[in-house]
Amino acid sequence: MNKDHVNISLKVDSFVTTLNSVTSKERDKPLSEVYANDYNKLLDLFLAAYPDKSNFSPPKIEISGFGGMIQARGNYVDILTFTNQIKSFLDDLYEEGQIS
Repeated sequence: MNKDHVNISLKVDSFVTTLNSVTSKERDKPLSEVYANDYNKLLDLFLAAYPDKSNFSPPKIEISGFGGMIQARGNYVDILTFTNQIKSFLDDLYEEGQIS
């Protein structure tokens, strides 16, 4: 199996496992900058390895700062949805034999 695919799959699985285990109260909290940055790094890794998927990939989480406050625009459900989309892309590539 391709090393990039393995690394991306492990990171996706970590996101999905973690987000599936949090309570609804935890999911309602504002998205942390650290978590949003980590997701954005995952998306960058995915797009670097599979640039042909860029038209279909989920979006990055926007992070903005103003007056010393940093805010990630999104929520944990967004991250769960987006990482599941990446997981589906990877699963399809594997099933199609494009990666082994």
